[in-house]
Amino acid sequence: MKNFTNNFKQFTSRLSARWLIMALMLLVGTSSAWAVDKVIYITTGTSTGYSNPYIYVWNNSSNNSWPGKAMDSAGKTSEGYPVYKYEWTSTINNFIVMDGGCGDGCKKTGDVSYSQTKNYIYNVKTGKWSSYNPC
Repeated sequence: MKNFTNNFKQFTSRLSARWLIMALMLLVGTSSAWAVDKVIYITTGTSTGYSNPYIYVWNNSSNNSWPGKAMDSAGKTSEGYPVYKYEWTSTINNFIVMDGGCGDGCKKTGDVSYSQTKNYIYNVKTGKWSSYNPC
């Protein structure tokens, strides 16, 4: 153990403060993905359409820029329909899902109210929420 301690002291003394801080940042994680606390899951409810969904979200005081952000692929439902997700850290009251990021010229949903908790999925085809286990 004494040999390990001496080696560790020699190793750390060779690192500059900058490198030590950078190493700690990498170990702890500085990505905003670590701060994600909410996820919206959507499914197309069909095997065609909405192949490149974007989501535009807003709350009572702010929103993201139009036409929104591309959603990430998140597998398939038990019926085999595509599932997409959007992660965020702030409050969302409403969203619109559109097929592609072309804005007003795209096929899109109407305004969808969001008040769900974990493990729900929105079906774009039916316009309904249902329970969902993403694992």
